[in-house]
Amino acid sequence: MPSPTQNPHFEINGYRARAQIGCAPDEHGVTQETIVDLRVNLFFDPALYLDRYEMPYDYLQALDAITTTVAEGHHILQESMALKIARRVLESEHVESVDVRIRKTERYEGVESIGFFTHVDRDLLMKVDAVARGRAQAGA
Repeated sequence: MPSPTQNPHFEINGYRARAQIGCAPDEHGVTQETIVDLRVNLFFDPALYLDRYEMPYDYLQALDAITTTVAEGHHILQESMALKIARRVLESEHVESVDVRIRKTERYEGVESIGFFTHVDRDLLMKVDAVARGRAQAGA
């Protein structure tokens, strides 16, 4: 049971897609099953609990973030794919942070999946963006 001080969240569990993902040469130009789980952590808003058609946050935006990111084409790393999904979800002013879990189910024999989990908030996005700008300026 969540603590009474924990902000509400929406979950998307087991979103399955054929994604172009992987850095190994044999992963280029092919798709593999990828499963995405999201936990969209919202800022507290009492209006969330009102039974009405105007929702403070539409969780379909989170589904769209996954679909759009998968459709972009080849993703080298699960880590960067997770960040791209989270960045899109965080475009909503109602979202405080996002937990993203990505799993590739077909890459290795003998395991159910190989995956990556991350908690992303706006502070992490600013740090990642700063590192990317520094590398671009350094020509790396």
